[in-house]
Amino acid sequence: MKKLQYLFLFLSLILLSVISNTIHAKISNDIVIPVGDSQLLPSLDVSGRTHYIIQGTLTVNGDVNVSGNGQITVDGGELIIYGNLKAAGNGVVLVDGGDLYVDRIIKPGNGEVTTINGGEIHHTSDLPVELISYEIEVDQNKNVDIFWETAQEINNSHFIIEKSYDRKNYIFVDSVDGHGNTNSNVYYESSDRLDNNEITYYRLTQFDFDGKSEAWIQSVAGTTYNDISFNIYPNPTSEYLRIQTTINDNELMEFYLVNASNGSRHKLNITSISYATQTFDLTHLANGMYIIEITKGNQVIYQDKIIKI
Repeated sequence: MKKLQYLFLFLSLILLSVISNTIHAKISNDIVIPVGDSQLLPSLDVSGRTHYIIQGTLTVNGDVNVSGNGQITVDGGELIIYGNLKAAGNGVVLVDGGDLYVDRIIKPGNGEVTTINGGEIHHTSDLPVELISYEIEVDQNKNVDIFWETAQEINNSHFIIEKSYDRKNYIFVDSVDGHGNTNSNVYYESSDRLDNNEITYYRLTQFDFDGKSEAWIQSVAGTTYNDISFNIYPNPTSEYLRIQTTINDNELMEFYLVNASNGSRHKLNITSISYATQTFDLTHLANGMYIIEITKGNQVIYQDKIIKI
């Protein structure tokens, strides 16, 4: 009899575990920024059980709002906020072994900002460089123009630009002197040439005079065209994606979303067309980070990051 009771208890625990994991999968929308990845956003709102997991670097030039059971976990990575961090309505920011840079934290209601496992909170004024933008353009001849802009520089020695095809092995491209100490906007540029049609990752690293460094990464396709422009919105998005383009209707394009977590590739089907704007339904896709790829023939002509929440 006792054996049957133990067996029943054991099976009950397994069933509860399965139910718990299933419920978590349904109510938790995990968006992971993996190790080695770097993103730059104008602002960020996290709510509705969305969970950002930052293992790489996320830089936000504006405010970050976490509310409605939303959560940000800085899981060994870096979250850099040049605006305010507001945690309200059961919103949670957990700095787990990583670093949070922010000058002002607002916690009305039940919001929580906590550090564990050696995680630390710093002032953004401690950062040597405030990066406003980092952009890359490629023309039909595979000439690469690299642009970036800073709003503040403290003890800034120089920048190093490198490129990689696998995000592991990087090749030196250029070195550009910094402006030391300045509170004015500074514009920088450099150039390169693509060697092939593979996706290329350009890493921009800033170095202090004392040797400390901070890095950002951007990716470009092997073939893009300056005479074609794309406006993709909304991003982040929950239900649909609209792509506005200057390309002629008779030039065939295909649209794909690549899941950044597992590499699965999904072809997007057009649900409606209005002038040069095409709308795609994303409700069948899981929440998370994706890479949108726009192809023409066998060539990738555009690539960017999309977040589905």
